[in-house]
Amino acid sequence: MKISIIGAGNVANQLAPKLFSEGHTIHQVCNRGITKARKLAKKVKASALSDLNELDKKVDLILIMVSDDAIESIGNQLHKRFKNSQVLIAHTSGSVSSKSLKALPNYGVFYPLQTFVNITNEEWENIPILITANNTSNKKKLKELAESIGLTATQKSDKQRKSLHLSAVIMNNFINHLFCLNSDWLEKNKSDFSLLLPLINKTISNAESSNACNIQTGPAKRNDQAVIDDHTKSLKDFPELQQLYKVFSRSIQNKHA
Repeated sequence: MKISIIGAGNVANQLAPKLFSEGHTIHQVCNRGITKARKLAKKVKASALSDLNELDKKVDLILIMVSDDAIESIGNQLHKRFKNSQVLIAHTSGSVSSKSLKALPNYGVFYPLQTFVNITNEEWENIPILITANNTSNKKKLKELAESIGLTATQKSDKQRKSLHLSAVIMNNFINHLFCLNSDWLEKNKSDFSLLLPLINKTISNAESSNACNIQTGPAKRNDQAVIDDHTKSLKDFPELQQLYKVFSRSIQNKHA
């Protein structure tokens, strides 16, 4: 495909080179900050611009990869230029409705369900792509785009994609924050976070093979209140982690009462 990109942030800097490496032409990179646009454009042999009105209408696809709150505004700005165009315009957000682009004749969503921090070539292989579009033809185009870079596309409604995005925030962002807080706690106690990595990996492995609700362990599951109280007291100098410990312990006890 001949593709133009709107945005030059983290997702754009990962997805655009991937598309380019798999044989697609990246025609233009448009970003409000021209310096970032030029930097990404150089990677994918594209031209850089900062004005949406300069986007070429002779492309197959335009991917919008900007902050969620800017997507609808960009869609509305593109309406006049592309209102009679066959160009498919899709955003890559997990939480924003495809209807945010309804001012356009051909629109959809191409959402890679993954964090793009420190991603490797090998990790690209397992990224699910959630797609939707305003008609069957556009859904087919997005499905073929995913397959062209070796990924599997799954059609999901706006509601389904939003629920998955919410879960992704909890599982990725929140758990990463727990790692952060625990690192601080262990540093204070002159211990080593790396010693927890085998346990973390095993927990993930267990969740892959079993229903997580059926393999819960720990003092809250056993209702061992003495251990819970001791842990809570130990965390007195780390009130955020202490509060999270209380909330999670109570939730586990309620779930397995």
